[in-house]
Amino acid sequence: SYNFEVSRVGGAGRTSSVLVWTSNGDAKSGQHYEKLAPLQVDFEADGADLLPLSLSTLPNSIENSSKYFYLNMRALDRGDIVTNSQIRLEINDF
Repeated sequence: SYNFEVSRVGGAGRTSSVLVWTSNGDAKSGQHYEKLAPLQVDFEADGADLLPLSLSTLPNSIENSSKYFYLNMRALDRGDIVTNSQIRLEINDF
């Protein structure tokens, strides 16, 4: 499994939201990892600037190889910027 923190830099004093989801590479949701449907992550104006997120791989789904999938993010407000909008995640079983 993967554990992440989605962080906000700047934007103090206002609410910011991002949409987070997974997409297939050569690893397929339901076969190699648990799909994350689009999820809205909200940073409250006076709240935390780090929010935890976890993704799970499925046991014994890959034998003696590696496969990858993606974690995607986009800002919901035009005034916000997401610096890493797509991250490639690799599942290894060697």
